[in-house]
Order: sequence, then C-alpha cells, then structure tokens
Amino acid sequence: MIPDYLTFTRYQDKRVIIYLYFLTMFLLFLFWKNNGYNLLPSNVLSLSVILALIVFSFIYELKNYWGYKCVMKHIDFSCFQGKAISSYEAFLWHPAVVTFSYFAIFYLLITSCLSFMSSGHALLCIAIISPLAIYLAFKYARYSYVKRMKDFTAQKVVWRNLHHYVGFNLFITFLMNSLIVSPLANEDDFSLADGFFSARLMIAMFILCVIVLFLDMIFIRPSKRYIFLGRLFLREFDFHLSKSIPWPWLYNKAMWLRLFLVLITQFIWIVLLNVILTFSGLSIYFEFYFLSCSLPSFFYFYLHAYWHWHNDYIVACDMYFRCDRIER
Repeated sequence: MIPDYLTFTRYQDKRVIIYLYFLTMFLLFLFWKNNGYNLLPSNVLSLSVILALIVFSFIYELKNYWGYKCVMKHIDFSCFQGKAISSYEAFLWHPAVVTFSYFAIFYLLITSCLSFMSSGHALLCIAIISPLAIYLAFKYARYSYVKRMKDFTAQKVVWRNLHHYVGFNLFITFLMNSLIVSPLANEDDFSLADGFFSARLMIAMFILCVIVLFLDMIFIRPSKRYIFLGRLFLREFDFHLSKSIPWPWLYNKAMWLRLFLVLITQFIWIVLLNVILTFSGLSIYFEFYFLSCSLPSFFYFYLHAYWHWHNDYIVACDMYFRCDRIER
C-alpha cells in the first residue's frame, strides 16, 4: 500500500528538520568560531548570504526529486486533484526568487538580533529561528512543485554537460567556503602582517585547506541518483550528459593514495605560492589568498564530485530505461 502525500511528508519532515538544524547550527558555529567566538554588525552580510545559500541548496533540485516521485507513483497524490498552480505562484517559488527573498529576511533578522541582544544571545536566536524559516521555504516550495508536476513540460535541456553542472554546484560550495573562512583573516595564525614566507602561516593554511576539502567531500557524499532520474524524466538532462570520466588514471587509484597525492601537491603548492608572493611583493586580500592556496584541493574536489555524480548519472540512466521497459 502506497502512502498518501500528507503521510509521506510528515514522515520526511521529521528528518528534514533534524538535518536542517544540524547543518545550520554547524555552519553558524564554524563562522562564529572563525570570528573569534563573536558576532559583529559587520558580519550581517556574510551570515545572510550563508543562510540564503542553505535555502537555495535545499530547494534548487526539489522539483526534480518530486518529479521522480510523481512519475514512479510511489505516493498517492489524489489530494492534488483539481488544484492548479498559477503563474504568480510559479514565479514566487522559483529557487532564485525564494533565495533572494530569504536573503532579505535573514538580513533583517540578523540585524535585529545584533541590535537588541548580546553576541551569544543573537547567535542562539539566529540558530533557532533560521532553520524553521528554511523549513517553511522547503515545505511550501515542495507543495508548489508537486502541484506543478501534472502540467509541467520541459522547454529545453537545462544541463547539456556534466562539467557545467558540477561547475555550477562547486561555485556555490566555493562561495560558501570563502564566506565561512573569511573571519580567519583577523587570527594571528593567518595574519599576513609578517609576510607570506612564514612557516606558521603556511602550516595553518595547509591545515585549513585539508579541513575544508574533507568537509566538502562529506557533504557531497549523499547520492543524487533520484534527483538525476527526476531530471531525466523532466527532460532537463539528456543521455549525452557524461560519456566518460576525466583523469581515469587517478580515478582508478585507491582513495587513500589519491588523497595522499593531493595532500603532497597541496603542501608543495602553498610553499611555492608563498615564495612567489614574497618575491613579487604583491599584496592581496585574505579571501583571494585562501582561494589561491586551495586551488589543488579544490581541483581534486571537482574531480571527486564529477566521478561521484557521473556514477549517479549512469545509475539514473539505467533506472530510467528499466522504468521505460516496464511501462512497455
């Protein structure tokens, strides 16, 4: 017996809320720690963007997941009979519109909290309210997308190449990383006042790049095969998205050997970059310095994400053809 929409969403929401609180509090704690266990009015913009990016990541591919659910008929959607989505509602719940709207909401929330509360109390208030606000966006966007499914027709293929898809998703990750580590510019270990050719600075930057790489790898571990299957059903992917994987010689190595090679390359690159910056006499912002130092680890993360999502795409294609065969 298949569950109805309301029963399934109640079951799903319990897990979504727990994950939302964990993710939001974890990212807020990282920013707070990097900022010297303090929040200042100058942090409002960065925090607002971080929370808005969480909203975007939660609803960006929600339509594709529910497209898969609707086609496979795993859920009873009879409660949506006779309900249609208006053009106004479709615009309002577009991921970009929701993200910008929530950015404004979070900006006002964080500004108000920091204006009337101490730093610690403001952080607690933001950590309690923001996950609930993100959940509301998730809940109502989901309802709107499901209503749209019966009338949805794809106008064109959204992603023609997996490199483009990976690049877009990693740009969001890159932006999130930069915002979270930016407060470290005020820490003594990351100070550029003593010059670039400082052992303390190079070791600290190496450790930071390694931590960021491992956290990014953990967060992309969940499979996207059902989202990709939904994209195939909605004609947003075609069957030429990814024909082969880049750098197959590295992919065929054991994971521990890959990571060892990356760490060696990362350390050599940081030393070399600091030597170049020292002799060139250039002065750059900490954010650009961090991004420059993390290029090897981020390049590997790009390959890792591509390999992971390529495998998910192949599984999604196989599932698509099996479904097509069953229908025939």
